[in-house]
Amino acid sequence: MIRNEPFAYYAVKSVYDYADAILLYDTGSDDPIALDGVARLIKEDTQGKIKFKPLQIADASQWVATRRATISAPLGALRQQQINDTQTEFFLLVDGDEVHYREGIQKIVEEIIPNWPPGKESCYLPVRWHSDLYQFIARKFAPSFLQGRLFHTEGVFVKGAYPTEMHCSKSTGRILWKSCPESFIITQIPSFVHFEPYLKPRRRTIDRGRRRFRGPLPEVMGDDTFIKRYQDAVQAQAASTGE
Repeated sequence: MIRNEPFAYYAVKSVYDYADAILLYDTGSDDPIALDGVARLIKEDTQGKIKFKPLQIADASQWVATRRATISAPLGALRQQQINDTQTEFFLLVDGDEVHYREGIQKIVEEIIPNWPPGKESCYLPVRWHSDLYQFIARKFAPSFLQGRLFHTEGVFVKGAYPTEMHCSKSTGRILWKSCPESFIITQIPSFVHFEPYLKPRRRTIDRGRRRFRGPLPEVMGDDTFIKRYQDAVQAQAASTGE
C-alpha cells in the first residue's frame, strides 16, 4: 500500500521474482517520482503478477489508528481488504519504503514458508532502519529490529493499524506481538531495509544507537534512478527554502 513512496519501485522489484501475486494499492499519489515508479512497475510486469488498484481516500486524518480504533480506520480497513483479496496461503507485508535482499526473500520462500510451524499465524523478520545511504540506525542491544511481516492468510485479521500493524489472531483475537504464542521469530536471514528514516529525517533523531553500514544495498537498488531523483528533489526543495 503506497502513497507518494519514491522507493516503491525498489520495494516491489525486490520481491517480484518470489511472489505469486503482488497487491499494489495506491491511495492517492501525486508525486511524479512515485507515479513514474508505479508506471515502470506495471510496464515491466511481464508475468502479470501486479494487481494494481488506485484508490482515493476522502479523509486520511485518522489514517493511523490507535489501540482503541476499529477496522473502520482507513489504513486498517485497506489492510483487511488486501487480506481478503489474497488468494495464497501466506502473505508478506512490504511497505513502500522496505527493500529486501535477494538472499533474504529467497530464504523466506524456500525455507521459512515450507517449514511453517503448526499453530503459528505470524513470523517476525529482522529489519534495519536506514538513516541515509551509508548508515543504519539499530537498537543498541541488538543488530536489528524484528517486525511482523509474514502471515498465515487464513489465520489473521486486522484491527485498526497500530501497534504492530494490529494484525490479530482469528483463533484467539490477540494482537500478534512477537512474544505471543501465535508468533515465531526468524533471525537467520539478512535484514530487509526500512528507508523511513532516510525519507523522513525527523526519524534520525530516535535514540536507537548507530553504527556505520559498510555492506551493499539491496541488489535491486543497483539501478539508482529513483534514488538520484529523490536526492535531486530534496536538494531542490532545500535550495528553494534556504534550508
